[in-house]
Amino acid sequence: IVFALCLTHAALRERACYGALGFCAPYHFQQQDVQCAIAYALTVVNQAASSAPVAAAGGVGSAAAAAAQIDWPSLRAVSVGTHLAGGVSDPRDAGIVDVYANLWLAP
Repeated sequence: IVFALCLTHAALRERACYGALGFCAPYHFQQQDVQCAIAYALTVVNQAASSAPVAAAGGVGSAAAAAAQIDWPSLRAVSVGTHLAGGVSDPRDAGIVDVYANLWLAP
């Protein structure tokens, strides 16, 4: 999840470097954006891990159980839509951000 958020942030920052070729409007994606998104994602993962049933035999399968507890659409909406790309105002640019989020931030 952390890698997917960092990759999304890097892709958005790189597209912004190309000006009008990358996005329809100028956006400034900051390092604090990705830090907030990671902090939120870790909170969601920790909550899912604490509510997942404990597997027998030393926790085998507990990661899969925790991943099943995560509400992925909400995680994408808050971490990418709010934290990473909260300032994206153009609908076409928002569509690009949604494609990145759906592609990289999924179970």
